[in-house]
Amino acid sequence: IGGYERGPGYRDLEIGEYLHISEYGARIFDERGNVFNVSNMTYVDTLTSAFERITFVEKSPIVLYQEELIGYSRQYTETGRALLGGNTVSMHANDEAVFSFQGGAEYEHGAMVTLTPLEDLGVDGDALSLAPDLVEFLPDDVVVDEDGIAYLLSTRHMAIFRWDIANREYLETIELAMAPDSMTYSAAHESIYLAYGYSAVSRVSLGDSSPREIWATAPEMRPYSMVSAGPDLVVYTSDGLASSLLAYGAEGGSM
Repeated sequence: IGGYERGPGYRDLEIGEYLHISEYGARIFDERGNVFNVSNMTYVDTLTSAFERITFVEKSPIVLYQEELIGYSRQYTETGRALLGGNTVSMHANDEAVFSFQGGAEYEHGAMVTLTPLEDLGVDGDALSLAPDLVEFLPDDVVVDEDGIAYLLSTRHMAIFRWDIANREYLETIELAMAPDSMTYSAAHESIYLAYGYSAVSRVSLGDSSPREIWATAPEMRPYSMVSAGPDLVVYTSDGLASSLLAYGAEGGSM
């Protein structure tokens, strides 16, 4: 991680030695609480606390530091704390509680489990929501389709927020698997395309009743930019030594 890129909110960081890839595979957390995108190694945020152990509930982290559980929202704002006793050797969470496993000779059978309800940590309700009216964000990119719907990309939240311009209201949010590098709209394909730094391009078909991200193609080199050109999507790719332009039709397949 020593070579991480200067993403939004960049500052000089002390990188922790212990690294943890989130259970959903999109973020790296180091023991000092720094958060990075897996897709392009850009800096995202720093939690209010370092940690010794970490688990997740719907992409919201819950950490253990000095026998205290600390909950966070999906925006990485602290939501609550709860004290634990003993030597916690492992912890896991479901949609109701955090299960902390303490080990030691002082416990019968050598172990004990402590259950901490999520509501005690504030990790419920609004903390788990990506509802646009509850989330603070600055769009990294914006495109508007032919129906007058604005698509606002937030790499921090790994989501595309949809705004109906005529009716002045938000529509259902499109959640993404990871944080993309760029976004473009193709009227011919009735789709949004997203480029990722690990040589992948995904697609969101806007004609679907509930649009979602699907993987479209994996070029041999990193996709740096995309543009809609008539019936095709043109993608510029490069590995630093060589580069190429690829054109994709609505049914996929490069030319």
